[in-house]
Amino acid sequence: MALKTNVYISDVTNLTEARYYAGMGVSIIGFNANPENSRFASSQQFDAITSWLSGIQTAWQWHSAPSEALTALISSSPSDFIEICNVPLPNQWQFLTKPVLIRTSSVEELENIASLPPNTVSGIVWEGEPSLLTPLSSDLLQFIQTKPPFDQLDSLLDQHKGISLNGIPESRPGWNDFDQLADLLESLETI
Repeated sequence: MALKTNVYISDVTNLTEARYYAGMGVSIIGFNANPENSRFASSQQFDAITSWLSGIQTAWQWHSAPSEALTALISSSPSDFIEICNVPLPNQWQFLTKPVLIRTSSVEELENIASLPPNTVSGIVWEGEPSLLTPLSSDLLQFIQTKPPFDQLDSLLDQHKGISLNGIPESRPGWNDFDQLADLLESLETI
């Protein structure tokens, strides 16, 4: 299945969910590396899940300052992207060994991103008001965080390169309710 826009789904925690997203043509799935988060995915979970997938890119969601711990995580369980929440300090860039996605809702943070050298950041996951996100670069992936109901999706897609959604937790092992998400992804199918 091919989708007419890029779709990034964050906070993936189980194989059922990951395989569903891969089969539906999602571009990137993210795994939360924060142990205090209810949607935390360990490196063992990441490895077990991603070993069953092909054709989909992955991201570690790292919401602390980039550090040696991030470098160790990436070297033991490689992803395609690293998602962070702030523009790193100059001494923190060394720990970012994969293309960077920055999740933000701050216009000030957008200005910081715009002032970076070209190709420093691969994409933005925008959680703020969609009208405040101005195109920074034609090369930059720009995902707009969306939540149900998805009634404004067409206008978002006219202006931006992709959408970001949160994963769906299992109610019990192997059991997810994808109904609402399935309707959305099917509406994005190319004909």
